[in-house]
Amino acid sequence: MVPPSPRTVVGGGGVVEATTDDPALADSDVRSEPGIAPGRSAVGNLIWSLSGEGVRLVSSFVAFLILVRIFPPSDFGLLVAATGLFAMLFPFAGMGGGW
Repeated sequence: MVPPSPRTVVGGGGVVEATTDDPALADSDVRSEPGIAPGRSAVGNLIWSLSGEGVRLVSSFVAFLILVRIFPPSDFGLLVAATGLFAMLFPFAGMGGGW
């Protein structure tokens, strides 16, 4: 039997020495940072996050332009008022619902 080899594990509580009895895992790197998906860098996660926000903003702008062309001014004002009301009430939607 191969003696366990120590490995350094970095977690939320600091650095901890760990051992393994599996020789296949003895040479593997188990370092991980909290909040970072394994195999992905923080820069890669940042790029994906910013890309998602960019797509959301562009699609919202395009939808706004389409609605401006479709609705007459009086109906568009009503739509904007309803959207503002829902935006103010949305944070309270889950309160008391048991979700």
